[in-house]
Amino acid sequence: MTDLLPDEFSRTYTLAAGETDAQGRMPLPLIVTRVIEVATAHADALGLGYANLIEHRAGWVLSRLSVEMERYPRIGETYTFTTYIQAYTRLYSDRCFVITDADGCEIGHVRSMWVAIDIDKRTAVDLTRFNPDLFVIGRRQCPIPMPRKIPAAGPEASATPYTFKYCDIDFYRHVNTVMYVRLLLNQWSVDFFDSHRIRSFSIAFHSECHYGQQATVMRCDNDSRSLCEIMVDGHRAVAASFSFF
Repeated sequence: MTDLLPDEFSRTYTLAAGETDAQGRMPLPLIVTRVIEVATAHADALGLGYANLIEHRAGWVLSRLSVEMERYPRIGETYTFTTYIQAYTRLYSDRCFVITDADGCEIGHVRSMWVAIDIDKRTAVDLTRFNPDLFVIGRRQCPIPMPRKIPAAGPEASATPYTFKYCDIDFYRHVNTVMYVRLLLNQWSVDFFDSHRIRSFSIAFHSECHYGQQATVMRCDNDSRSLCEIMVDGHRAVAASFSFF
């Protein structure tokens, strides 16, 4: 089901058995996939989608993403993602989501920051080039605050090597957002997730990663949260933080 309103766009799904994690719940990579799907559909409906931007040799990419969950849908459960634009500036569009269950109860929220890049030069595109009336601002207020800088994992962090493979990249020829999330989650065991659920997750992208690059995944745990980094050539490409139930 799809519902288009002047300032909101909703899409409803049912969680299939083949989509769940080992605990039978909606996994974080699927949440990120739905964010990208619904954001893309809303942008298309507003005249800000791929077909519109490619005329300017531009495309949308995620810059930051924050997820906060109260609970996760389980097998056979219906859930809805509703998205709205919170704000936009010359450099980015701030897009938020509310996740609801079949009864309309809010079970999660997402805040995402998108930038348009020149797909040839790989530089940011000034959003004032596009019709400002297309950026319809939503009436809701996202409960997730604007993201802060994610601290470094630090010298005590564990380090795991990884080389980016063919299935990690998308049609922009850089590593796909969902692939980063899967790589980060794989730093924990299935036993850990049997007794822990992700309460909040934030990720920030500092530079693109590409096929064949060698990376090091850093992870440091403390009492309140876990900090992760993906390092390439000694530089921070991705930073993330997790907190758990």
